[in-house]
Amino acid sequence: LRFDNGSWQKIATTAANAKSFTDTGLHCSTSLYYAVAALNSGGESARSNFVEAITALCPPMPQLEISNPRDGAVF
Repeated sequence: LRFDNGSWQKIATTAANAKSFTDTGLHCSTSLYYAVAALNSGGESARSNFVEAITALCPPMPQLEISNPRDGAVF
C-alpha cells in the first residue's frame, strides 16, 4: 500500500513469501509512505506500521548555451 492523494492505495500483489518489492515510475525528490497487509482466503489483515521513503534527487537542469543570437531573439 502507498499513501497517495490523501488515502492508502493498493499498488501491487506479490507472490507468496515475497521479501521485497520495487515500486517503479516514481517522480524524483518525492516523499512516499508505504505499508503492507497480508491477504489470504480469510481476507486482508490490518496494515503494518508505515515507513517513509524518499526517491532520488532530481538531476540538475541542463544548461543551454547559445552562440551568436540574432538581433531581437527572444528567450
